[in-house]
Amino acid sequence: WSHKKAMANGPSLEIFVPRLSAGIDELLRDRLDLLYGACPPMLSVSGGEPALELALKLLASARVPRVQLQLASSVRRDDAAALLQRGFDGGLTDVLLMPGERVDGAFDSVLEMVQFVVERFGSVRVAVSGFPRGTVGELGMYTKDVSLAAQHAAAGAQLIVCGPIFDVNHFVQYEGDVRRAGVPKSVPVQPMLVPIDAFGTRAAMQRAARALRWTPPKQMQAELDKLSADAHGKGFSKFAKAHFKSLYTELSQRCPHATPHVATLNASATVEALRDVGAIPVDTLRVAAQPSASAGAMRVFFSAGEAAVAIAKLVHERMCATDSPPPTSLDDASIEALQQSTLPVLLVVEGESDGGAPPDARKLMRALRAPADTALAGVRVAVLTLARSVCAFSAASGGSDKYTAGAKLLSALTAAGAIALAELGGVEVELDDVEASLLPWVQEVQQSAAVAQSTSALSGLACSGTPRTLHVLHCGGLSLDVGEMIVSSGASNGFTVSLVSMEDFKAWAQQTQLLSADASLERVYAVFIVETVENEQPSERSGTCVRFLNRRTHAAGTLALLRCAVLGLGDSNLLLDRQTTSAKDCNQVAQRLERRLHELGATSFYARGEADDRTGNEELEPWLSGLPAALAKG
Repeated sequence: WSHKKAMANGPSLEIFVPRLSAGIDELLRDRLDLLYGACPPMLSVSGGEPALELALKLLASARVPRVQLQLASSVRRDDAAALLQRGFDGGLTDVLLMPGERVDGAFDSVLEMVQFVVERFGSVRVAVSGFPRGTVGELGMYTKDVSLAAQHAAAGAQLIVCGPIFDVNHFVQYEGDVRRAGVPKSVPVQPMLVPIDAFGTRAAMQRAARALRWTPPKQMQAELDKLSADAHGKGFSKFAKAHFKSLYTELSQRCPHATPHVATLNASATVEALRDVGAIPVDTLRVAAQPSASAGAMRVFFSAGEAAVAIAKLVHERMCATDSPPPTSLDDASIEALQQSTLPVLLVVEGESDGGAPPDARKLMRALRAPADTALAGVRVAVLTLARSVCAFSAASGGSDKYTAGAKLLSALTAAGAIALAELGGVEVELDDVEASLLPWVQEVQQSAAVAQSTSALSGLACSGTPRTLHVLHCGGLSLDVGEMIVSSGASNGFTVSLVSMEDFKAWAQQTQLLSADASLERVYAVFIVETVENEQPSERSGTCVRFLNRRTHAAGTLALLRCAVLGLGDSNLLLDRQTTSAKDCNQVAQRLERRLHELGATSFYARGEADDRTGNEELEPWLSGLPAALAKG
């Protein structure tokens, strides 16, 4: 562990145990490597009893100095004793105690829990939750909860984690109030921050606020209200990034003594938020992105251009296994060369001044037009586009035209049957942090390649002929987690699996020729994972897909090529009569979507699944376990 200065000043980070069983190993493999770039002095783990398993794995990795286990007062005394003993035997030294529901055999209060832990495990560092204005604490009243904090400190609590903080004034007020109530200065008060971009959408953020009884400050709520018509979430993302940066900066200026505690929500957006405020330095992130002994082999092609050559060399040296072939000119990337490659292929394309493709990329795209659309079946590809900030691109497109060269090449490759390992990568080569932007994307490509390879190995013997693709359409958040589970579990049964955002539904439909009237084309297999939010509406990210399919101009046989399955994700907490409802009552979007798909000629290969967040989505596991058999029947 290095970067001692950053470690001393960096924020503590909170992660949670993924809701699906295989998610822990995926979290350890993937996003934690990026979060380690912040050199956190401590990682705090939430998620009930399974959190201990993750905490012990983190301790065993020796990648972070301290690991904190979160525990609610709703845990039974005997269970708490056994859990903590096992944790402390494994090297755990920190716990964060917080209020929970009253349960027979559990603790009556956090105060009682503090006393129990201090008496039973004297050397442990005990932290407790603090509740600023805008939150609801254990006693339900701000002044009473402030007084309770002093009692916690007197009983042996050594740290107060106060939050969430959306306004620095609330933190300053809370810290002052608990000091006046008797909390000594030897007990630090730590502000908990939440990068709200990690929620993905305004609706998801507001659902969380209601569930956890947060009340955003008036000014913040006014800004969120302005985004109610933000169909694609872009306005929310822009606001969220600016809000976190402003909050973090103001906190560091007004309260330099306070070490932030950042709730990451396990989201890649949190990595970006921490980078934006300098909590993950660029040089530190480069260290996190160094290739490990398990770095995958990859074949890299580059277009003509100084930047493309340099980036291809960088990727090869930093991110590819030692047995990878040297980077090769895109002129040599013939269809035959791609077909013969047993390695994942990365094509680095340097766009021209107008955003167009260079001659060698155009040459390959022309060649791809001639053969059948299965010429590159099974070939795993990714495309990285290099652009210069001075290139001429259309203002109307929001700047996306500078990556047109790569977008066209990726479209041509996938139209020929290649498997896209990641969404189009794009980097402006003048940026000082080009490596910090590029290397994490390459890591994602390699991880996808490894998953695709293992999935192929699991299913290859059961499948003859050209491999088919199972397209998993998701709307981010939990739906993406479920999609990744389908990929990583090998549940594709002879299919390669492609994750597709519902925001890209139109482009995907064109790419797969889904809407074609040619009955001789191969069937398209797809799983639609959709969420139902407030007022029985689809989530913002699935809106593009749902609205397109609901158009009344579509003919009855429009989706005759589609073989589909629909999985609904709902939350009966949003219903007034939630105590008497189940998953079928909170998944109206999935029900309507399946009905509409059938109206347009699609055929279901698997019965609709419906899950309820209120019950821990317990319906997911049996639905996922039945997917392979359903695919086998087709």
